Amino acid sequence: MSDDRVAIAFINKAWGVKGEVIAEPLTEFIHRFKQVEIVTVPIARRELKLTVAWAKKHGGKIVFKFEEINDRGEANRLRNSYIEIEKSEVYELPEGNYYQFELVGLEVEDLEQGCLGILEEVWEYPSSDILVVRSDRGRLLIPAIKEVVKKVDIKNNKLEVTLLPGMEFEAE
Repeated sequence: MSDDRVAIAFINKAWGVKGEVIAEPLTEFIHRFKQVEIVTVPIARRELKLTVAWAKKHGGKIVFKFEEINDRGEANRLRNSYIEIEKSEVYELPEGNYYQFELVGLEVEDLEQGCLGILEEVWEYPSSDILVVRSDRGRLLIPAIKEVVKKVDIKNNKLEVTLLPGMEFEAE
């Protein structure tokens, strides 16, 4: 994935015989699929720019028809690929909310212990997301809750936290 794009769906397989694909949405903004016009689908070391002819919800997934893809064989080539849009096209979130791609790479700092490491990924769970921080000390799992996450400073590439008792690095 390019640093200038973000994935909004993952193509599972071809759907039908006219070039449609069915995809797993990677966004909570399901209505956005009817508004997106141009997407990028990276496959086999190249990036296809595709025009969305239409998109519709099917159960918990999305069926896409791209103008450039017209049969099942062409659609099958897109299998196991991401559908990406430019980061400039993502919806603006309410203050205090962030996309995962904005958080990954931030330096995580505890108000008492100093630098803890770099936020490498975010695990999504029903009760709260888990921030995965890695450093030379190992891996630290931090719940993304207000009692722990004190300040997100995207401009200065920092995430300030206050660790709860018992939160420690684990060896990997």
